[in-house]
Amino acid sequence: ENPKSLAVSSNNLILVLDESGIVIFDSFGNGVGNIEIEEKLVSLRIIFDNLTLNSIDKIFTQNLRTEDQIFNEIVLDFRDLEIVSSLFYNDKLYVLTSKEILIFSTLN
Repeated sequence: ENPKSLAVSSNNLILVLDESGIVIFDSFGNGVGNIEIEEKLVSLRIIFDNLTLNSIDKIFTQNLRTEDQIFNEIVLDFRDLEIVSSLFYNDKLYVLTSKEILIFSTLN
């Protein structure tokens, strides 16, 4: 209900972000699960098995190759800027705000 964002994982699962959390479908469109999230999320992205979710002021990540369903919160000072979208790519975190693109290097 009220989908906001869509992403496809490397194992062909379709993840749809809506008001209740994430709804998971197989490649034929059959519902196979859901993940309830208490935060009001606005964006969902998957790049190379790195799932990145964000609300307007928080970012969460999960490696889809791991068996656990634990989301890690990324804590950054956003200077009261509203997060529009975020993603991990090539060991960097990209954050789109309503005014700028912020790029952070990750620590390995």
